[in-house]
Amino acid sequence: DIISAIEFDKTGDHLATGDRGGRVVLFERTDVKD
Repeated sequence: DIISAIEFDKTGDHLATGDRGGRVVLFERTDVKD
């Protein structure tokens, strides 16, 4: 699979990637403090 689209939201907390097959994967940033 080759990623053909990448999009961030305005806050940068979410990222979406997509391919030509129509699959979309969503990522969410979580800040963890030690």
